[in-house]
Amino acid sequence: MRRFVNSIKEQKGYSLIELIAALSIFSLIAGSIYGVINFGFKAYDRVNVENSLRDEGDIIMSAIMSEFYTQAPETVENFSANNETEKGILMKIKLVEKNGEQTVERTVERHVVIDSSDHKVYIYSDQKTTSSAIELKSSVMSGSLIHINNCTNGCTNGLIDVTLELSQTSKGRDHKLTLQSKFGF
Repeated sequence: MRRFVNSIKEQKGYSLIELIAALSIFSLIAGSIYGVINFGFKAYDRVNVENSLRDEGDIIMSAIMSEFYTQAPETVENFSANNETEKGILMKIKLVEKNGEQTVERTVERHVVIDSSDHKVYIYSDQKTTSSAIELKSSVMSGSLIHINNCTNGCTNGLIDVTLELSQTSKGRDHKLTLQSKFGF
């Protein structure tokens, strides 16, 4: 019994210096871990938004190229409207229809337009409507442009230059991406 009583009396605690040293080491390690985790979450968010912007750029480019290759326009020319807020290209498509013995030719116009006033891309025939807009999570910025190089009035072939500036807000931060592409017709 005496040994048990002596062991209780001889217990030692930590000194104040040992406690301060342990807390300092713990705070250094915890701060480092927090920094690494916070950096990882920010990098994950940035990569997700960047992938989303690239995917939307691909959607826009696919829609434009699909429109060109399915419509097979006779001529293409640069187009602008509404005090230069709508810029794009105008495709003129020649349709041949047969009504019995008569053959009727008519020209249909298709527009591919970037509207800098509402930050959307439109593909339409007669007039621009909300249903003719390409649905996106991001905004198409004012630096975006679709135009034909070295063409002034109705080209039958050429090179179309597309510059897309896309912007998306995530967790209070704006993310921007600029994509450039060229394709021939």
